[in-house]
Amino acid sequence: MFKHPATSAPTLRDLDTVTRNMTAAYILATLVLCGALIFSYFTLKNILTEQSRLSAFGATANELSTTLSVSNLYLTDLKAAKALPPSESRLVPKISAQMHDVLSQIALLKKTISEQLISLQAYKYYDDFDSVFYKPPHNISNKIDQYTNRLKEISAESTDNIPGNDLLWLPVEATAARNGALGKSYASAMQKLQVIIAGRSNHLASTHKALTLFSLCIAVLELLLIFLPLRHRLKKVNSNLVSAHEDLFIQANYDKQSGLSNKAGAAKTVQSELAHQRYSCLLLISLDNTDNISKIVGPTALDFFFQEFVKKLRLIDTTENLIFRAGDNEFAILQSNLITETNVSAVHSIKNELSQQLYIENKIVYPKIRLGYTDGPITSDNLAVKLIDARLAAQQYRHTENHIPRYDSSMRSDIEDENLLVEKIRIGLTNKEFIPFYQLKVDAKSGLICGMEALCRWKQSDGSLLPPFKFIPIAEKSGLITEITWQMLDQIVADYNAWVSHGLNPGRVAFNADEIFLREVNFASRITKIVNNTTATNCPIDLEITENVALGREDEVIAKACSVARELGMGIALDDFGTGYASLSSIVGLDVDIIKVDQSFVRMMSKCNDSKNIVLTIIYLCKQLNKKCVVEGVETQEEYDFCRSLGCDEIQGYYFFKPAPFADVLESLALEQMKKKAG
Repeated sequence: MFKHPATSAPTLRDLDTVTRNMTAAYILATLVLCGALIFSYFTLKNILTEQSRLSAFGATANELSTTLSVSNLYLTDLKAAKALPPSESRLVPKISAQMHDVLSQIALLKKTISEQLISLQAYKYYDDFDSVFYKPPHNISNKIDQYTNRLKEISAESTDNIPGNDLLWLPVEATAARNGALGKSYASAMQKLQVIIAGRSNHLASTHKALTLFSLCIAVLELLLIFLPLRHRLKKVNSNLVSAHEDLFIQANYDKQSGLSNKAGAAKTVQSELAHQRYSCLLLISLDNTDNISKIVGPTALDFFFQEFVKKLRLIDTTENLIFRAGDNEFAILQSNLITETNVSAVHSIKNELSQQLYIENKIVYPKIRLGYTDGPITSDNLAVKLIDARLAAQQYRHTENHIPRYDSSMRSDIEDENLLVEKIRIGLTNKEFIPFYQLKVDAKSGLICGMEALCRWKQSDGSLLPPFKFIPIAEKSGLITEITWQMLDQIVADYNAWVSHGLNPGRVAFNADEIFLREVNFASRITKIVNNTTATNCPIDLEITENVALGREDEVIAKACSVARELGMGIALDDFGTGYASLSSIVGLDVDIIKVDQSFVRMMSKCNDSKNIVLTIIYLCKQLNKKCVVEGVETQEEYDFCRSLGCDEIQGYYFFKPAPFADVLESLALEQMKKKAG
């Protein structure tokens, strides 16, 4: 027997939860990573901006320092050129022009430094730079202004021949010299600037490195803490899905109770070309008493019963055959060897093996089987059809014979004919083709008409009449007999009202009701409407039921239906008494008004004294129990005289009237009334 996988299959809700959790985790991880990257980006951008500004400031400061040094060189050259005689001082204008360019460059660099310094206001070291350039003791900006102003003065031609001109050079040279005031201040400022720039650069570099490591850590953590668990979860879900697929495959192709293949699994087995050639016979084993077995062993032990029964099946099976579950109470064996009708020993062996007692939950049960088979090549395409054929054959099985019925086409023809007849009955109901024929009953003493029984006839569209034995069994089997009965009742009421309108007295009209009719859900409301449609003061309709229905009146539904009918004024008649399961002792408990002696006893009275004594006994019992007695099937004067002599109440039979339609009954009732008036 197969075993279901231990892993439970994930439900749609589980998968939906996993999907939502995975999506949320993915979004969260993405947001965290994006946040880290955005933070790193803007931080690094700010760092690079600060580094760029510092570098630009440092480069401008260095360029200004270099330009100041160049101006000092030009100052020396200019002093030397002006010291020469006028005839030899041709370089003075040229050096003065170069000095003018240097001074312009110094002014431009000084302005650039001022602008760059403003761009550094957001940083904490701005005050240091600002104090170096604009505040004591360094006050480089003022010193540079003083220096450049003096350079402009001494470079002018008007100062060439002024007495004491040499004295103007001394402060400028002192200021511009490396050890001078400007030189020292600028060197100190540059040194301080370089320290700040170097410190900030190191700080920014370490921050850049830390942010890079931070981003890498976030990515690694995201991988370790989110994506790896998600991958594990996805792997687990995938494993569950695989297990679920396997479980669904087992459920789709195997039967849980027996562990055998079901019809789908059997079809897959015979799908291969080898299997097509192997199986040539399908034996169907149907269990007829599983409901009783379930009541004996209990529903929970029914699985164990099927398992034990499968063991019996395997005993009659060979390794080349395939056993599978064909239905709720059916098993089938695909065989390679044909079962022939002459193989009595094999059939006997199968019957004995499968019908042996089984011990289930310390209780003994006996399987009741029905067998049937069909032969011919069996494929996955025709397996379902072959099963139907075998079922049709199994319906012909007889437990007393060592013979397994074989399917032939006539069996299917009977089913098709039955289905066709059911469809015709449906059409007939739509066209209201089911009409009552009435068999009149006479008073046993006077011989006058006292009532009638309505019998169903099918008047087809071509006008032909179909006798009841050709359609009533099929109507009962298909459940259509209920609607036929209701249609009959509608017409009975219409006919009764028509007879009364002609001034006739039809007496009481009886009709047959089966168990299905009494179990109709809307029985009470529909029968009440029928009775209310009659023109009679008292209900003129009697309800005829068989012994089986009467004995089943302990059933609450049937008992309620009979009670409703009686409350409406309908009489209850027990039809065909003596042919069912009632005994003489049980008749005392039957709540009926009329007992009808079955015609089979009446017909045998002339040939069998026992039948005559039975009729006599039933009539006597009716008198003793104060029940009206009606004898059916009276066809001769002798039978009539005998029944009348016994004191029965009413007689029905061909001796007086045959079943006839409305018009003929109308005529008979009119003649009867004329006789009464004449007499």
